[in-house]
Amino acid sequence: MNTNELSPEKSIQIISEMLEKSRKDFEKDSGTPMIIWGAVVTIVSIIIWYVLKATSNPYWNLLWFAIPLVGYPFNYFLYYKKQEKRAKNFLNNAIATIWGCFGIIATLLPIIACTLFHEAMMFLTSWITIILGFASALTGLLMKNHWITMSGFVVAIAGGLVSVFMDYSNIPLLMGCAALITLLLPGIILNLKKK
Repeated sequence: MNTNELSPEKSIQIISEMLEKSRKDFEKDSGTPMIIWGAVVTIVSIIIWYVLKATSNPYWNLLWFAIPLVGYPFNYFLYYKKQEKRAKNFLNNAIATIWGCFGIIATLLPIIACTLFHEAMMFLTSWITIILGFASALTGLLMKNHWITMSGFVVAIAGGLVSVFMDYSNIPLLMGCAALITLLLPGIILNLKKK
C-alpha cells in the first residue's frame, strides 16, 4: 500500500492553506500599486478640475490621458520592477483581469467622448467613477478585505447618485475623491498593515 497518497480531506486542507497564503501574499504586495494609481488619478483629477474652472476650455479634458501615461511608468519602476517573480495564481489573474478591463473601459470611453463634446466627457467620467467603485468592490471581495469592498460599494453607489446632482465642472473632483477612497487610502492601510 502506498502511504504517500493523501486523503481527500488532507488534499482540501493543503489547497485551502495554499489559497489563503497566496491571498495574504497578494494583499501584502498590493498596497504600493494602489497608492501609485490612487495618487496619480487624484492629482490629475484635481488639476483637470482646477484648469477647467479657471479657463472653461474643454480641451483640458485631454489631461485625463495623462493618467495611464504617468501611472504605467510609475507603477513599473516603483513596484513591478522591484517585485520578486512569483507563480501566478487564480487570485492574481482574476484581479489583473478586473483592473485590465477597467483600464480598457476607462481609456476607451474618454477617446469616444473626445469626438463628442465637453458634457459627454463629464458624463462619461461620472460613469468611470462608478466602474472604479465596482472594480474596487470586486477586488476587495476576492481579497476578503472589507475596507476595499466597502469603499468600492460606497464609491459606486454614492458616486452615481452624487454625479446626477453635480455641476459638470465638478465631476473631476468626484473622480479624485473616488480614487482617494478606493485606491489611495486602502493602499496606505495595506502598506501600514504590512509593516
